[in-house]
Amino acid sequence: MGLPAHNLLELSSKLKSMMGSLRQWSKEHFGFVTKELEQAKTELEQLLMQDPVGNQVAIKHIQYKMDELLYREEMMWLQRSRISWLREGDRNTSFFHRKAAWRAKKNKIRRLKAEDSRYIENKKEMEEMTTTFFKNLYTRDDTISPEPLLDMIHNKVNDDIYSLIDIVTQQ
Repeated sequence: MGLPAHNLLELSSKLKSMMGSLRQWSKEHFGFVTKELEQAKTELEQLLMQDPVGNQVAIKHIQYKMDELLYREEMMWLQRSRISWLREGDRNTSFFHRKAAWRAKKNKIRRLKAEDSRYIENKKEMEEMTTTFFKNLYTRDDTISPEPLLDMIHNKVNDDIYSLIDIVTQQ
């Protein structure tokens, strides 16, 4: 049947009021994040140039503030991307196809740089180059001896612990 006109007007008014409140909240919490971040970065650079040891407490405080601002900025962009996706991405629209095509284009490896500084663009050569690279990476190199490294590691288990293990296992 539908709502009476006066209820729709009231709903519209309340939604407009809520939008105003949300805009104000957004300005207070996110609106100046980028500007505050730049100011904090400038302050940090000045403190580091003046006396990094003497200003250690202030530097830690600014770094904490910058972490908070970076988190707020990240959340702001995350929310904006979700709004865009909710508005356009779920439907089979040109927006969705542009996003998918852009991502595929961005993620495609078009060429690889060979050891002799040439760029390889042929797909078959790129496959061979990649296979060779990972085979070499994960193949044991017999010219390298692990003994010097192993000698640097001290045993945590001594003879006393071995004898305790023997006693426990015999019970």
